[in-house]
Amino acid sequence: LFRCSPEIKDKWPQLRQLTEDEMRSSPYLQKLSVRILSAMDHVVDSLDDPDYLIPELKKLGQMHADMTNPIILPEDLWES
Repeated sequence: LFRCSPEIKDKWPQLRQLTEDEMRSSPYLQKLSVRILSAMDHVVDSLDDPDYLIPELKKLGQMHADMTNPIILPEDLWES
């Protein structure tokens, strides 16, 4: 992600000044990666229970929508 779109790194103050090599060993990035992948794993495991999953995804979306400086916008990831 950061190699393809290095400007996304600026969304995280903790990563802004790190080189690619420093990012590889960053405890912050390691913890963030585990959180994101764990959340994705939980979503996949919950696909068969939309009554549970949909409210959880809405809650997660609202948490990110309330940020004054959103981490990643859709246009950061997908070209129009």
